Amino acid sequence: MKIVIKFLDQLFNWKWAILFVLIFIFSLRTRNLLIEYAAFINSNLNLWDIWIGVSGDPILLLYLMVPVWFLSSCLSIKEAWNMNLLARVGSWQRWVWYSVKMFSPIVAVALFLLGVVSLLLSITLPYEPGWSTFAEAPITTFNQMSALSYESGITPNAAVLLQFILLYLFAITAHAFLSALYLLYNHMGFISTVYFSIYLYMLVTFRFFQSDPRWILYNYMTFPSSYGTYGAIFPAFIVLLGFLALSVYILPLWKKRR
Repeated sequence: MKIVIKFLDQLFNWKWAILFVLIFIFSLRTRNLLIEYAAFINSNLNLWDIWIGVSGDPILLLYLMVPVWFLSSCLSIKEAWNMNLLARVGSWQRWVWYSVKMFSPIVAVALFLLGVVSLLLSITLPYEPGWSTFAEAPITTFNQMSALSYESGITPNAAVLLQFILLYLFAITAHAFLSALYLLYNHMGFISTVYFSIYLYMLVTFRFFQSDPRWILYNYMTFPSSYGTYGAIFPAFIVLLGFLALSVYILPLWKKRR
């Protein structure tokens, strides 16, 4: 219940209006490109193509959503760190988990806004229970996101659901990792350096590591890219859950030994 209340508090914060406008601007560009691409390969879009294309747009995710999440993560960690709270939760692992729970509503609000924008931009396109001819066309750089989702063999609504779950899981896993590091080193300057290093790694690998996609962090954010990397639905989820467990339950053990 506390998480729901925090979600609503976050949702009605005026600062999110700025993010909503920025998401809309980025996503409108993606929608227009998808319409052009569909016309170029002589195929038709439906609303699922917009949802998948917008929520998986690398420009939107890498240059807007990730910086917002990482900045919010650092601020959330700083807010969560106090000795009274540490005494109340009773263990280092529980503090990391508490930090994750504090951060979760922030991620949820950002994804909610992304969903609202996707809905607004897809409302003029036809609803179909199945895939569009755009997704079913031979895979090219123009329809890659939709085509990879189609090749997974699941329904479009399931692909969209998995896409948003993967985005959420990526964000809270990154936050849990940063929280565990802050627990060990207790220095926000160090965490900021780690954040910048991870972000730089994300940009560099996305641009230059196409020959080995398993090392591209972006491919663990979007369902189509994760499926294209492993040829299966769940490996990216398993990797992220493994890092989440490592950050919450294993890394804090080092704090006890120091």
